Amino acid sequence: SAMSACRSARKWELALLLNEDMLQLGGMRGNLLTWSCLISACALAEQPDMAIRSFGHMKQVGFQPDEMLRKLVFQVCAAGARWKSAVRYLTQIIQAGETPSADAYGH
Repeated sequence: SAMSACRSARKWELALLLNEDMLQLGGMRGNLLTWSCLISACALAEQPDMAIRSFGHMKQVGFQPDEMLRKLVFQVCAAGARWKSAVRYLTQIIQAGETPSADAYGH
């Protein structure tokens, strides 16, 4: 898909534009894969703030992240020294009744 190509090429700006067009013009919410590609593209391009913002937007439109995506966002927070965000995401995971594993969240 176009979003996968953007992720592979680290074209986070294009991935963001595609996602915005999908939401605004097409009235589509995408799916977990399209959101994951967008967040991954931001992460690979070392754009932690955009990855975190996209993760929040994904949740606002009704998608719940899987463990792999939560791990990616946590790693983005850690790599970008966004410690408050990292703690907030771990707190949300624990409050949701999940147990973060050292394997999944160890950095």
